[in-house]
Amino acid sequence: MRQINDPRPLPVRWEVTPTASAATAAAANATAVDLGGQFEKILPLFLRLSPARLIILGSAGSGKSVLVIKLARDLLAARQADMPVPVVIPAAAWDLDTDLPEWIADQLCRNHPGLADRVRDATGKVTTLAIALATDKMVLPIIDGLDELPKDQRGRAIDKINKFGSDAPLVLTSRPEELLAALAAIGRGVARAAVVEVLPLEVRQAEEYLIEATAVAPAGRWNSVFACLNSEPDGPLSHVLCTPLMLWLARTVYESAGDPAELVDQTRFSDIEDLEDHLLDAFVPTVYAGTTGSRRFRCQPRQAERWLGFLAAHLDRTGRPDFAWWRLIRATPGWQAVCVALRTVLLGSAVWAVTNWVLTRHGYWDKGSYVSHATWHSILIGGPLGIQAWPALNQLLAFRAQQIHHDMHVLMTNPQYRAGFLPWISLPGFEITLAGLGIMAGVVAVATRKDVSPRRLRVRPVSVARAAARGAIGRSFITAGLVIFVLELLAPTTATTTGPIFPARFLQHWSTWRALLVVAATGATVISVSLVTPSDVSRSASPADALRVDRQAAWSVWAVRQMLATAVAWLWAGPEIAAAYGLLAVIATLVRVVLGQPSWAAQGYGEARIWLFARGQMPWRTLGFLADAHRRGVLRQMGAVYQFRHIRLQERLAVAHPLMITGMDRWARRELLEPSLTRLSVLFGEDLTIAAHDENARQHGWEITVGPAGLRSYRDPRFGSARPSAEP
Repeated sequence: MRQINDPRPLPVRWEVTPTASAATAAAANATAVDLGGQFEKILPLFLRLSPARLIILGSAGSGKSVLVIKLARDLLAARQADMPVPVVIPAAAWDLDTDLPEWIADQLCRNHPGLADRVRDATGKVTTLAIALATDKMVLPIIDGLDELPKDQRGRAIDKINKFGSDAPLVLTSRPEELLAALAAIGRGVARAAVVEVLPLEVRQAEEYLIEATAVAPAGRWNSVFACLNSEPDGPLSHVLCTPLMLWLARTVYESAGDPAELVDQTRFSDIEDLEDHLLDAFVPTVYAGTTGSRRFRCQPRQAERWLGFLAAHLDRTGRPDFAWWRLIRATPGWQAVCVALRTVLLGSAVWAVTNWVLTRHGYWDKGSYVSHATWHSILIGGPLGIQAWPALNQLLAFRAQQIHHDMHVLMTNPQYRAGFLPWISLPGFEITLAGLGIMAGVVAVATRKDVSPRRLRVRPVSVARAAARGAIGRSFITAGLVIFVLELLAPTTATTTGPIFPARFLQHWSTWRALLVVAATGATVISVSLVTPSDVSRSASPADALRVDRQAAWSVWAVRQMLATAVAWLWAGPEIAAAYGLLAVIATLVRVVLGQPSWAAQGYGEARIWLFARGQMPWRTLGFLADAHRRGVLRQMGAVYQFRHIRLQERLAVAHPLMITGMDRWARRELLEPSLTRLSVLFGEDLTIAAHDENARQHGWEITVGPAGLRSYRDPRFGSARPSAEP
């Protein structure tokens, strides 16, 4: 998909440059010799190292990520049983509060849930299989993009790498300036690691690639570009096209349309940044303007750019390098709270309607009071099992029966209590109460939400039997404990002969144990939790496959749970209550279909998709669009997650499509920032450039040049670029 072999891999080279030598000297390593090489020779280079520790430096888009993926593939192809497994891990995902083995284990378990199984290590300590593998150095971490960590975190990362041991195999990539700055800050380098730097392509190699890759285009289209490259080998255009990423972008943008001669227009593209921004901006409209990619998903280039821009800005906000559909719900916190409130109101209203239906079948409302024709226990515990449990319950309540009847009479007839405890008598008040509770529940749900990973069905008779036994035994013990507590709390204190020993006497009756057996039987309903297990998302054929498997698991578990609960309702309370519960289950199912359920990954994704589609931030067929973007070369797929082809493309799209620009932002720029900068320029009497860079998101800062005539250029992540500024 990355077109690395179309027409052939770019001849990326590396050497021990002065920058690499400086990084090597910072670690007090011996000067490495004979480390130069080319793309196809990365594996022999790595196998010559002892210990196997390599740092690859290179500028943005120089091919570091593709090079380490090539290394990982070659290592896997040549791997034997006693060799570590290479795993490419983006450095941006590193939480520096954890040490290197724990972080590696966390990344492994995120994609391979089976590695979270508990084992004993060599010392007998109980740990996870992933931590045991990382600690025993059976994992070769390929940490890609140290420079993508915040500036103040890079030194800590190097300290943790050194703490893990200088004999541990390791591959690390970074931009040169960021790595040298981190080494200078901590005063040491990565111990015993060889350091090489990826070199720019030669002008001749760039020309050969463009000719071969665009052979179907009319001859001579690139002549003006080649002439500029040869006449200005150190110029901005040569610098840009000798970078693998930019060279590939130029090939893609001008392969079938457009005139590459515009790249030599120095009035339009005066420096390297202008040329790179142009190629990055033209990439998405180009790949969506032609017939490349899937014919199953059609959209306009402007739509695709807007949707990809939202995705880039969302990833930029979360700080994660990859997009997982089960985390999309984090992009809609307000809608999530609304959905919780709506679910509360709808399900509460359904309970109100069904409760009224059941009550009116056994009585009537007279002047605000409920007059019943049947006893409450005949309604609630009139089923086959409920009849078996009634003698014990009757015995339990016998000594307080008069007080209970009095309390129920007051509750049913006193308007004050009725308004507080029987809100279904007043539907408007009940709905307002539900709405308030739903809003509070929604706020709490958003504040406490954790990511829910995809799951799959796994039906194992042993696991089902074990879960049923646990549920039955646990529910029996809990019920018995509650009964004893209630007896001790409510037993008459004046009856010294019956107070302390009343619970024991109660448990001596056969009806009591019969009731506990009935309660234990209802505990079997928990078997639904044993029917699923986390999905190994790294092995998913596609994100859509992982979504389908999780959706099947969600609805299967839901159906089993509701059928078991309906059966228990019939056994405990009889057919009428079972029918009422079945009706509620149908309504709850419809609510889940429409509003989702964030406790399951697939249904949380469905909940988020409604809001994003309504706002035009993503298409309804979200995964179809992302799969098509992958086929077009905009995204890359790793198991069940997507990443942008390059971090530069993600950053550029995020800058051009911010998540939100408020009126306050615009007012502050117009009324405060620009007048202040203009006054500064007048004071200095010459051009003044002010720049600040956000280390958490490189290039997501602002840069402003002002002079005596006013604002000359302006760059801001929320407003894009203006060069020169059209404003005074």
